[in-house]
Amino acid sequence: MAAFGFTEAQEMFRTMVRDFAHRELMPGAKERMKLNRIPGDLVKKLADAGFLGLRIPEKYGGQMSDIVTAGIACEETASASFLSLSNNQATSYTFSVTFYEI
Repeated sequence: MAAFGFTEAQEMFRTMVRDFAHRELMPGAKERMKLNRIPGDLVKKLADAGFLGLRIPEKYGGQMSDIVTAGIACEETASASFLSLSNNQATSYTFSVTFYEI
């Protein structure tokens, strides 16, 4: 069976996302769930921290990180607040369909 592990950079990213999620996303998570919305200031914090656009090519303003790194962001944000950055994956798919398959 093949062994799987994160790279050193992925582990550092994981720690950074986890710390951010516990500091910024956990507080108020229940209220955001009830309202079913993410306040603009929180979206800005996510963007400023570099957690949005993970699978969008750089020439379009994204970061084009690998899929494992994007998955780490989804997992760590979801574990802290039920908010998952999985819309990064949906955005990535939509982007690829729009720009690469047409």
